[in-house]
Amino acid sequence: MAYQVEIERNRKKPRTVGLVPMINVILLMLIFFVLAGKIEPVDIIPVNIPLSEQSSHTSLGEEIITLGRHDEIVAGNDVMFNLDDLHRWVHERIKKNPAARFTIKADADMEAYKLIDMMKYIEDAGAQDVVLAAQKP
Repeated sequence: MAYQVEIERNRKKPRTVGLVPMINVILLMLIFFVLAGKIEPVDIIPVNIPLSEQSSHTSLGEEIITLGRHDEIVAGNDVMFNLDDLHRWVHERIKKNPAARFTIKADADMEAYKLIDMMKYIEDAGAQDVVLAAQKP
């Protein structure tokens, strides 16, 4: 005599991969790296800033003029094609803020007489406070 007993089995539904937790983790990582990361502006012209043993702890000026080793000139985020453009740019900045400080980031391989002429030219345009950027070795 054989008894036949029916046993109910729970058939489990197949599990699906939940995308919501994965998206939450990715967004959390994105927020972390955005907040923890340091964002620095990128120079339009790569410049090797000269070294200086004696440097004052002067912060960068409001207006930055970058001078490349091949006579490139970038004032703020504007590429200057000649000295007249630079003169107009400096003059406009001084009209907006008469006490504007100009920082010159010149390449270390730039010839010194060109840098001196450029500093005089910026001062002739009306700039009162012109600073040369340097870094400690």
